[in-house]
Amino acid sequence: MKSFDIDFQTKTAKFWDDGSQVFAVTSVYDIGTAVATLLTNEEVREKSLNQRVYITSINLNQKNILAAAEKVTGEKWTVKTIDGKKEFEEAKKRAEATKNPVDTLTALKGLSLTKGDWEDWKLKAIAGNSELLPTGPGETLEETVRRFIREEGL
Repeated sequence: MKSFDIDFQTKTAKFWDDGSQVFAVTSVYDIGTAVATLLTNEEVREKSLNQRVYITSINLNQKNILAAAEKVTGEKWTVKTIDGKKEFEEAKKRAEATKNPVDTLTALKGLSLTKGDWEDWKLKAIAGNSELLPTGPGETLEETVRRFIREEGL
């Protein structure tokens, strides 16, 4: 969850802008389900042949993650806010200049957590869900947070 600046060990969240930018997340379970569907469903495979496929487990934002984390842990967390566009631009410049993987990851994070034009991708992912995830995504956000806490031993 640190990828989204939600730190379960310190119970802190760093919101990019106001934390409300919606982004798509896909679980390994749902990726596996989509691949299995492509391999076993001839009709879906034919429709997807030589094309990109899109899926999403859940569309959420930092505020959603924080709310689920506070609910699951039963604790109020500390929140700080940064200027997302400024952070993204600075990380992008650093990544281009230094080729440092940390700066590259920060810039990539900025693509998801700041305002951007991702609506076309989101619509494709939602459409892909109907064919590639016939029973729907595997977990809710709250289930994912509970699993994360359990797996991390927090």
